[in-house]
Amino acid sequence: MKNSKKVVRLFVTCIVFISCYGHAQNNVAGQEVIDTLRKFYTDYTKEWSTDTGFTLKRKIYSLRKKICTSKLLKPMADNLDYDPLINNYATDIVHLNTLIVIKDSAKANTYIISYDAPGLLKPNIIHVKVVKEKGIYKIDSAW
Repeated sequence: MKNSKKVVRLFVTCIVFISCYGHAQNNVAGQEVIDTLRKFYTDYTKEWSTDTGFTLKRKIYSLRKKICTSKLLKPMADNLDYDPLINNYATDIVHLNTLIVIKDSAKANTYIISYDAPGLLKPNIIHVKVVKEKGIYKIDSAW
């Protein structure tokens, strides 16, 4: 009887440890994604704000290629008229200090990006689904 109680306690302890370890790993991965998205949106906004014409196109496409899956790149093609990654027609560096990136607790692998945008009366909100490709976090969809 004593041995079976010890086995049960050991089993429960292992389950709790594994559960806590897995949760800690998810938090680390979640923070890594948040940091990646924050850096991307900071760089992306700076390019939108400081470049024009061919230079803007070249730099925006380069940033998109680094962070977006091919599934997301196809519908965006070479369109700069409306950008689903910013859910707007443009953005500016002035509003960069309002950038917030959080994990969506209701949907797996989904993050919410929010910032004040030029011409909008309320914060601009973008949802992105993130996947890991070849060890790199990438945006798979944006809405």
